[in-house]
Amino acid sequence: MRDAVSRLPCGLGTRADVVTLVRDSQYVADNVTDAQVNSVVSGALDRLHSEKDPCVRYDSSQRLWTYLHKRRRPQDFYCRTSRLRARAC
Repeated sequence: MRDAVSRLPCGLGTRADVVTLVRDSQYVADNVTDAQVNSVVSGALDRLHSEKDPCVRYDSSQRLWTYLHKRRRPQDFYCRTSRLRARAC
């Protein structure tokens, strides 16, 4: 799901856009129905939205999802993970 959202053009898109990107994934079986994909995408976006460091935000007035980690580098993820591990110890 994160991969699909990260591939949104300009980091913005509707749930239908995310569904299309998920459908394009090599990991989705061909026999999965549109209703099943829609259900999974809806739940996953809600979970990603409610994390401590959410990677998406929903704008209800425009009905768009925004990918928030577009400008992050791989090192930024590593540093954040290291800080979270240090707090847990």
